[in-house]
Amino acid sequence: MELEQQLADQGADLLSDCLKPYLAGQLRPRPQPQTGISLTRPFKRSDGRINWSDSAEQIERRWRALAPWPGIATTWNHQTVKIHECAAHNLASSRAPGTAWQNETQPLLVQCGQGALAVLRLQLAGGRPLTAPDFLRGHTALIGSRFS
Repeated sequence: MELEQQLADQGADLLSDCLKPYLAGQLRPRPQPQTGISLTRPFKRSDGRINWSDSAEQIERRWRALAPWPGIATTWNHQTVKIHECAAHNLASSRAPGTAWQNETQPLLVQCGQGALAVLRLQLAGGRPLTAPDFLRGHTALIGSRFS
């Protein structure tokens, strides 16, 4: 979200710098060149489904790219869990991808194909976003189980 705010601030500054000269007829609009452009389809909710066999770094990058919508999500205990904040860690483990665990510094880690994802804020379907420690107070069975 930091980048989004920075770009919004810069865009507002550019608009205020250009608006007066444009209205005075000193700036002339010109069409964007057709060469070099690329298009993509709009994002769908399914684009945010997490594949735990991907590396932790790839999943964190997907979270950054898809925030705030559609965001990234997974399934636990037959319910959708949306991840609102996470960080990739280069931790070695023999756990299966998708397995939730914790260590001395991180209350909720999820094993990935390479490394582990520290889940910092998450939301169970129909609930509100919670920090990992708050979520685990009500869902202790998560540690040791697997996301799918």
